[in-house]
Amino acid sequence: MKQALQLFMLVLLIVLISGCADDSSDSRQMQSVNVIVFEAETGRILPDNWIAGVVLPARRSLVGTRVSGYVDKLYVDSGDIVQKGDLLVEIDSRDISAKLLAAQKRRDTARAAWEKAKKDLGRVRRLYDEALIAEVRVEEAELRENNAGSQLAAAEAECRAFQAHMDYANIKAPFSGAISEVMTETGSFVGPGPPLIILEDRKILEVRAPIDEKSMLRLSKGDHVDIHLPGSGKTAAGRVESFIPALEEPGTGSTVRLRLENPPAGTRPGMVAHVRTFREKAKVEDIVVIPASAVLVRGQMRGVFVVREIDGKLRTRLRWIHPAGPDRDEKGFISVRRGLEPGELVVAGEQVQTLADDQPVRITEKRMK
Repeated sequence: MKQALQLFMLVLLIVLISGCADDSSDSRQMQSVNVIVFEAETGRILPDNWIAGVVLPARRSLVGTRVSGYVDKLYVDSGDIVQKGDLLVEIDSRDISAKLLAAQKRRDTARAAWEKAKKDLGRVRRLYDEALIAEVRVEEAELRENNAGSQLAAAEAECRAFQAHMDYANIKAPFSGAISEVMTETGSFVGPGPPLIILEDRKILEVRAPIDEKSMLRLSKGDHVDIHLPGSGKTAAGRVESFIPALEEPGTGSTVRLRLENPPAGTRPGMVAHVRTFREKAKVEDIVVIPASAVLVRGQMRGVFVVREIDGKLRTRLRWIHPAGPDRDEKGFISVRRGLEPGELVVAGEQVQTLADDQPVRITEKRMK
């Protein structure tokens, strides 16, 4: 039994050693590829803070209804463009229509009664002027005319109320814009309260971002700041519109509203935006500058392939870095706060997306900023 156990352990050890050897062999057998490298250079920047926010439409409406009923017709879908006054939803209004018709009949009856009472009053007054009847008859006629007039006014008010309900059953766009979301469907029972459609005016966009007290004190309404849009890789100007205090959760800071001025093409609600706010009493900081094409993006991580000589051969080493900001300069370079040293060689260009760690390489060109 003991010999069998020793034999099993020996076989297992051989398998593990051979596996490691294969892995090492695979690593060393990777083909060498040609790369272009840049030499990381020293730069200087004014330290700043970046706060993350989101792009939102400056005008947004949760369109609902004031009446209860079943959705009879739905005229729009998400993404549709509508104009002010366009019909969006029709709610089955047969019940309201029947009530309106009955109210109109009561109004017509009340109007006829009032007109008769008015004529009777005129006739009674003429008889009284001729001293043919007593004054009490005039007073009775006036009372009947007043009562008939009150009943007519009540009937007309009832008609207006049912007509308003009919209008509420035909839901129209309060302004021109884009349908962001449709939250109902034909045949659904709806009522006052929950929205049926979300309508957005995307011609004017804004950014909302949480901001701490110190940063808020350094900004004022009307100030201009840089807003970087990672989705498009572009930077736009933003104007401070207002500050929204966190009244419901004291101590959590506030929210700053910024109007996007001339947003880049393709900017849409829901996109992430980074707002730059400079630090108080900031001093110029030394950083490392590399081309943006050298950066490998893996989720929230940013890395570069550094080329170093290992065992007499040039190989890549994946190095995770900490950029000084989310955007690049006008020449396509980014600033790195940590993770790189001046003079190190980094791979740039399309090869970055296909390289592997410990990849053998041949430098075909070395560039500098």
